[in-house]
Amino acid sequence: MTAAIQTISLEGLTRADWLKLRRRGIGGSDVAAIIGISKWRTPLDIYNDKTEEDTAKEILGWVFEAAISFFSIFVITAALLSFFGILDIHII
Repeated sequence: MTAAIQTISLEGLTRADWLKLRRRGIGGSDVAAIIGISKWRTPLDIYNDKTEEDTAKEILGWVFEAAISFFSIFVITAALLSFFGILDIHII
């Protein structure tokens, strides 16, 4: 088995294009996570990055983000309606 090393010029690439290229192989910053010595990433993180699969943490983050956004809109709307005298709210 022969290892293939490919050098790619990054000149003129956007960040999105650069990230797509990174997903095609294993870079130096991925190795520590793969062998389990990284403080910040796990082998599963690398797998999810390379396969573009969503992790449970990401999905849970989206759920919380949506809930917080909805709650924020509700609170702002209630505050505006109260300010203009349309809604009578008494905060304890």
